[in-house]
Amino acid sequence: MKEMYLKFHRVEDILNFVSIVSKYPYPVDLICGRFGADGKSLLGVLAIGLDKEIKVQIQADDAELLGHELERYEILAVR
Repeated sequence: MKEMYLKFHRVEDILNFVSIVSKYPYPVDLICGRFGADGKSLLGVLAIGLDKEIKVQIQADDAELLGHELERYEILAVR
């Protein structure tokens, strides 16, 4: 499993994120506070909203390629 922390600033970021993770066969879970969503669900990711710290859990051992594609949204300094 790979974990990352991301933040979306625009709706287009969310659309691109869902498009990217939907290409991969393994589950991607998003957690923001007490709310969780499937990373492949556009409505779920939109429900989390913009400008929030989101923990992403990629449920695969070989998730390096997906992690690399998502680096543009990654928060480097997590609180």
